[in-house]
Amino acid sequence: MMRLPVFILCLLALTMNPVKLYAQDAPQQTDEEPKTTAPIAQGTDKNNPNIEPSPEMKKLQDALGDITKPLDGLQRRHFFMIYNNNNIISTTKTVQTDVTKAIEACGKNNPDMKEALNARFKIWNDALSVQIEKAEANRDNMIIAQNYSDSKTIKNVMKIADDLRDETQMKIEKTPVTSKEACDYLLNKMDETQNTLINLLEQALVSFPQALQNDPTYLEEQEQSLQKKKSDAPDIEPESVPETKPDDEKPAAE
Repeated sequence: MMRLPVFILCLLALTMNPVKLYAQDAPQQTDEEPKTTAPIAQGTDKNNPNIEPSPEMKKLQDALGDITKPLDGLQRRHFFMIYNNNNIISTTKTVQTDVTKAIEACGKNNPDMKEALNARFKIWNDALSVQIEKAEANRDNMIIAQNYSDSKTIKNVMKIADDLRDETQMKIEKTPVTSKEACDYLLNKMDETQNTLINLLEQALVSFPQALQNDPTYLEEQEQSLQKKKSDAPDIEPESVPETKPDDEKPAAE
């Protein structure tokens, strides 16, 4: 198994958009449909489409296909916003768990740093937990607000994705690096990682209407649709109005 220092894994995860971190294997979509992401699994190679996906990935692909096939473009956008927001939340929780373990290991092997590590970590963890709670509430409200699928079905798809992510994580042996230099580096990065994670979670707090207004692809589609409606509308000739003569021009009554 691959062995990587925990704090390096955390920082690598923070420098990548968690949505892109789990990419490329959602069902094929047309240009009018929103792009989405799915966790990476062994047995899937985007550069070699002839390789069969793993059973776990196939299960996720099938679930995504089943739920999105009957949806129109706007409904798909809404669903994949829920799906991607869940990816952000779940990936952030994974990083949160890894940093917790790294802090504990550093404190155990560097007693002189333990107090400083724990104090800074508490601020970091509390701030992150508040944002996670808000993001989860927004995700759950979006599930309740939709009417295109059963809520249980949507939650099941997210669980499949989360289980696949957890399985992938289990294949990586995360070895804490607890030298003083490594723990100093982790402590000095707490401000940066806190800001990075909170900024990512703020993406999961955007409302659906706001997301649409900030989506240039959607706005372009709306403009094209409006132009098409105008061009397809039949030209209506104005009705001719009979010319009326003034009273003094009318023939005199006999």
